[in-house]
Amino acid sequence: MLCFWCGVSLIAQNAKPKLSIKDRLNWKEANDQFAIQDYRGALAYFEELLQAHPNWSTLNFNIGVCLFDGKKNKLESEPYFKKALDIPKSNMYLGQIMHLKLNFDSALYYYNIYLNDPSESKDIRIIEQLRANTNFAKEHLKDITNDTLVDVPYLNSKFDEYAPVLSSDGKTLFFTSRRSGGEKNSTDQTGRFFEDIYISTLNDSGYWVEPKKVFSSPHDLHEATAGLSPDGKKLVVFRTDKNYITGNLFYTSKEVDQWGKLHKFENGINSSYIESSMSFSLDQKTIYFSSDRPGGFGGKDIYRIRQMGDGSWSKPFNLGPLINTAFDDDAPFIHPNGITLFFCSKGHQNLGGYDIFRSELNLEEDTWSRAKNLKSPLNSVYDDVFFSISSDGEQAFFSSERSYGLGGQDIFKINLKQKPIPYFIGYVFDAETNHPIKATLKVTKTNGDIQGIYKSSKKTGKYIFVLDYKQTYKVEITHPKYSTYSKSITIEDDKPFEGTFKLFKK
Repeated sequence: MLCFWCGVSLIAQNAKPKLSIKDRLNWKEANDQFAIQDYRGALAYFEELLQAHPNWSTLNFNIGVCLFDGKKNKLESEPYFKKALDIPKSNMYLGQIMHLKLNFDSALYYYNIYLNDPSESKDIRIIEQLRANTNFAKEHLKDITNDTLVDVPYLNSKFDEYAPVLSSDGKTLFFTSRRSGGEKNSTDQTGRFFEDIYISTLNDSGYWVEPKKVFSSPHDLHEATAGLSPDGKKLVVFRTDKNYITGNLFYTSKEVDQWGKLHKFENGINSSYIESSMSFSLDQKTIYFSSDRPGGFGGKDIYRIRQMGDGSWSKPFNLGPLINTAFDDDAPFIHPNGITLFFCSKGHQNLGGYDIFRSELNLEEDTWSRAKNLKSPLNSVYDDVFFSISSDGEQAFFSSERSYGLGGQDIFKINLKQKPIPYFIGYVFDAETNHPIKATLKVTKTNGDIQGIYKSSKKTGKYIFVLDYKQTYKVEITHPKYSTYSKSITIEDDKPFEGTFKLFKK
């Protein structure tokens, strides 16, 4: 969920009770822990203070923030915020809690109270996005049915599991877990175990075997899955810095039966900010990654670099406002067809938290289609992230927090009803010279609706665009100097439809 981080020193001080020397010391220690987001440490002091001061609004608010912003126990924070209604931000948090409980009218009620409260400044964009999320969820989750998600055995535990990445043959899965079992079993400032990367393989019976850690050496840093090359030989790892907040992308290469040392990515991918996920094109000459570096649209944005003819890499290119928003946009996954991008975002039309979206690339114009929310059952009011399609295109893996999961984020599999994404690919040439032509391809459905208007490449004559199965289309190819050519096409199977057209001059 979108939320505000509020330091204790910034919280409105209401009717502060008289504190004993011990209470004052606990209050100071709690402030110090809260300031560095050590929610577990701060919560222990706050709860001790609560025994003597159960109705102190500021104290109840602080406990609510620890429970909510600590990424765990969000719903448990509700009674504390309700005892702190004289603090305006309590309404913002209660709105998010009502949203998670699918009480959308109540969520809007609390958001409106907070939005209309003149007593403090607020980021209107965040509140408007929260309200928009609730209205969108209210419309699209009104008829909830049993979903087709599968909570995969052996992969999940009572701890958080997330960020699954699948090998191209569909038989090896890497993911991140915050379960116990590490050599040191140490925890970070939130009180949870450090992130580690696990691997599981599919056995001959079609079941995932018990996962094992990829890296066995003990450490006090977070290491999380961030991507996998199509050939499965390069695993991308997000490793935090010692402050546990900033971090960079590293890679390790497969060496016989084990993974080698971590190497930091160069080529302008990493910066002094956070780069947290990556996806390779099929030929590994295009890389998509996320970063919260300055110059973007806000929060994390998705960028792209391409390998040039001399082997060097282009500068990072922001994918623009049809992909990126003022909020976090993360976890890109580029389909093997090279034009379909899946990613997660806290912006756009959203059910709440991170949702998974899809966009198509127009190769000729190098522009992206407006992001499309994949909706329920894939998306929910919780965070839904790291979408990765299996090799046969019939199933996908992602991570989400669901009420029927084992605890926190779990890894889920969804059986896709549709076949792999169909696309139409080909070339347009001059019929006499065989030279490529930059022509316009207008695609219409049988009912006359325009599916899209595309351009073939001036240099190569190549075009590519996405269509639907079992649909018949009319493709009309025009150029001012050539006679118009039209053809009806229907994609029947899971292979790309290939068509080379030759135009005659007028």
